[in-house]
Amino acid sequence: MNIETHFLQKAIKDRNLISFTYEMKPYKSIAPQKITQQESEDFLYTNDSFFKIAHIKKLKIHKEKY
Repeated sequence: MNIETHFLQKAIKDRNLISFTYEMKPYKSIAPQKITQQESEDFLYTNDSFFKIAHIKKLKIHKEKY
């Protein structure tokens, strides 16, 4: 488990909003729901979509809660 996955798990537990860049597109104030592993890849499920954790860059955890 890398450090980003650990921070994402903590954000899910504490219900914090997150922001990040995914494939050169910024996402702001996203509510993370869960992390799953499928075929040795980790996926982040949110209220709108899902993302490969390996492609997430510039992760920021907000103090605001959802």
